[in-house]
Amino acid sequence: MLKEFEIIKKNFQKGSASIFLGIGDDAALFEKNKDSYWAISQDTLNIDTHFLSNTNPENLGWKSLAVNVSDILAMGGHPKYALLSLSMPSANELWVKKFSRGFFKCAKNYGVELIGGDTTHGSLSISICILGEVLKSNVLLRANAKVGDDIWVTGELGLAALGLKYKKRKFDVPKALINKAIISLEKIKALDIVAIDITASNALFDQIIVASAESTRQARAFVNNLKEILKGTEYNVLSVEGETSGEWVLIDLGDLIVHIMKPEVRTYYNLEDLWKETPSSEKGDRQQAS
Repeated sequence: MLKEFEIIKKNFQKGSASIFLGIGDDAALFEKNKDSYWAISQDTLNIDTHFLSNTNPENLGWKSLAVNVSDILAMGGHPKYALLSLSMPSANELWVKKFSRGFFKCAKNYGVELIGGDTTHGSLSISICILGEVLKSNVLLRANAKVGDDIWVTGELGLAALGLKYKKRKFDVPKALINKAIISLEKIKALDIVAIDITASNALFDQIIVASAESTRQARAFVNNLKEILKGTEYNVLSVEGETSGEWVLIDLGDLIVHIMKPEVRTYYNLEDLWKETPSSEKGDRQQAS
């Protein structure tokens, strides 16, 4: 199966004698005046391909314009004007309000003016055509890259891919982290330790561990033991709630949440039935922690 750039090259890259640069770079360039070029580019974002159905509309509005702005900046130019085409399955006024807020925040940040576009009925899709200007002396072309050039990046490489996996629930809580939490509970002689896999529930975390502690002192000892066990590992205690009273202590380990509850509190709230899951791991089934 042909990839995107192969499809473009084979079927659409015919060349043009009337402009300075056509298909094949981040933007096309054509004459503005003796000192500058107009730079024009277009990107389309489709639901379930470029964003998820539960993506925050305001964030999506920013992203939709930002991916186009980046094309103009990559050419050494300054973005100026944009055309927005929006396809929606229904006219959701609240969604559009949030989307437009994010879009115009990005537009204000980069000095872009929305000058037109189109709306239509269909699956959710956003297409933006952006126009910018670049000084001829500042033009940056992919074809001009050479061995020895610097490559500069921003942010952390792989963070976006990790975020997508998290949103799609594509990775599991490491077994070692679950085991370390259970070891800590065993050290304080916690009662009825149960680990529950709630990945299918689409919650903000994947696993919970529930255990009973007979005293506030016992619950606090678990927090201290867990922090000690996690020293020197890639795992961290992100937050602790309820440690003062000790009735119900919640320890946030990211995708794993540990609940230590006094027996009567645990009986009252009955988290195991609340999540409607069969325990996926108990202390008797624990593998050796690494």
